[in-house]
Amino acid sequence: MWEATISLFSDLNTVFVVSPSGQYSTITAALKQAKAGDRIVVKTGLYRETVILDKTVELIADGSPVIESTGHCIWMQTDYAVVRGFTLQCRATPADNKAAVSIPQGKLVLEQCDVTSDSLTCVAIGGRGTQAIVRACQLHDSQEAGISIYDQATAQVEDCDIFGNANAGVAIKTGGNPTVRRCTIKNNIQHGVYTHDNGRGTIEACNLRGNQREAWNIDSSSQVQRRGNKE
Repeated sequence: MWEATISLFSDLNTVFVVSPSGQYSTITAALKQAKAGDRIVVKTGLYRETVILDKTVELIADGSPVIESTGHCIWMQTDYAVVRGFTLQCRATPADNKAAVSIPQGKLVLEQCDVTSDSLTCVAIGGRGTQAIVRACQLHDSQEAGISIYDQATAQVEDCDIFGNANAGVAIKTGGNPTVRRCTIKNNIQHGVYTHDNGRGTIEACNLRGNQREAWNIDSSSQVQRRGNKE
């Protein structure tokens, strides 16, 4: 079962509606007007922009909105935010070194999103004190890992499908310490889970069958707890 998402939001706060033909035709325009605690509801459409989350907001899909960017699709620059229900497509090149979702600070809750990247990883979580909750997402077809946790960041990754990535499904390094539960990690070009340079973490009740290499690649400096997985 999912743990309850921390709520910093109130129904008394403002709701901004974004749609291709509305008052706010881009998410960035709504963010400029929003205050901490507000909700931004995004209608079906294609939004070509990098969404910089520099305020504590909820970004909620209504329908099937797609955020497409030649940089990061979502760039976390605040203490706390929620993103739910989007298709996120990073169209940068591998040389651009962009993740579809970049979380270098704060705590981001990413739920029910479909994430791909033509550049680096789908979701990158890095930095001391940085946290993320990634739930019920599809993380696939990146040029590196499906999700990367590094530089002492922590994460809860739950009920996700992580597949078709050019490197590992889950990459953990330099003190990254996620808990990965009930995920299907399959059909990745390299390993299901790759840890190195003092990677940490707990992987439990996951299905790691069907990757092109072994389920695990854990170097001698890393400590990963494994419980109840299918390999």
